[in-house]
Amino acid sequence: MAANIFHVGGVGSGHAAKALNNLLSATGLLASIEAVEAGRRFGIDPHTLLELLNVSTGRNDATERKIDRFVLSEAYDSGFKASLMLKDLRLAASMCEQLGLGTGLAGRVTEQWAAACEQLAPGADQTEIARVTNGSAASGPIAGSRPMTTNDTGARH
Repeated sequence: MAANIFHVGGVGSGHAAKALNNLLSATGLLASIEAVEAGRRFGIDPHTLLELLNVSTGRNDATERKIDRFVLSEAYDSGFKASLMLKDLRLAASMCEQLGLGTGLAGRVTEQWAAACEQLAPGADQTEIARVTNGSAASGPIAGSRPMTTNDTGARH
């Protein structure tokens, strides 16, 4: 959005558009981190899964630009603070609630980001959410976890 100028409406519409864009960005990042970690725990190489996602319908900004470059590399330096993302998420969630949207997804994503931000250092990059979420692609498997396998009956466990 920074490279383009859009007239989106009256006073406050630009802030609303930015908050809604960041709601989608944060949701995509959180879901992508979880998907890549689930794949890794299943035994799929994260880089291979990202390649697959990026030529499939699951691709998004996080799979195309953030997961490999900032999460899997453990660089965590995308240039946008987690706390600023949370601020925009709170605005978007409030707006959705005030407009009577019934899914509650914005609120749930905001709650997850808020919980993660409480665990992160002040000034942490948005991609550091991967360090503290249940779907962390950078923290390695939870103790005792192993990739899912099939038994002799073909059932996954």
